[in-house]
Amino acid sequence: MRLKTQATAGAIALLCCTMQATAQPADPLKSAVEKAVLTNPEVSARFHAYRAAIDAVDIARAAYRPRLDLNASVGRDSDRISSRNPEGESLSRNGLALSLTQLLWDGLGTQRDIDRVGHERLARYFEFIDTTEQTALEAARAYYDVLRYRRLVQLAEDNSVQHKYASLQIDSRFKAGVGRGVDLEQANARLALAESNLSTELANLHDVTARYQRIVGEAPPA
Repeated sequence: MRLKTQATAGAIALLCCTMQATAQPADPLKSAVEKAVLTNPEVSARFHAYRAAIDAVDIARAAYRPRLDLNASVGRDSDRISSRNPEGESLSRNGLALSLTQLLWDGLGTQRDIDRVGHERLARYFEFIDTTEQTALEAARAYYDVLRYRRLVQLAEDNSVQHKYASLQIDSRFKAGVGRGVDLEQANARLALAESNLSTELANLHDVTARYQRIVGEAPPA
């Protein structure tokens, strides 16, 4: 009973942790993880499977309790005997029975059923915990990837701006006749590489942003 209570409380706490967070602003990482866990269909399926396993244990334990059955019947019987006058007769019948039964001994069959469904309940619980933790980990990883690639895009943009400025300066010197052509070629090559790096980082940011939306269910915070 203690294991069931603790497991149930732990599972429900993992799904309902946002109830307290609504009263105060949560940090973006915590909010992303909570939304991912609460909206993930696989987490929901694992949780309902665990709840069903808990109900299965209760059903198995019910075999130890008294059973009260109420049976009622109503009908009409008819017969036909050729030597009787009249030959056919019909009778109305109705009945009501109330029975109380109590299991005394069934060769430990009920206990084995309880043990079996108890192990299944524990397995469903750990499956739920594992899926929840994996979803939370994926959400946290996606959140930090978005932050990281946003920073990389910013650095790539700054680098591109600096190389563009340097290229313009060298081009001006070259046109004024005080610069070398090889310096201008090198500056343009560095500028092209910087712009290529910027395009790569923008594509990476787009990919991690899409992954964040898939896991959390909404766009990452600005």
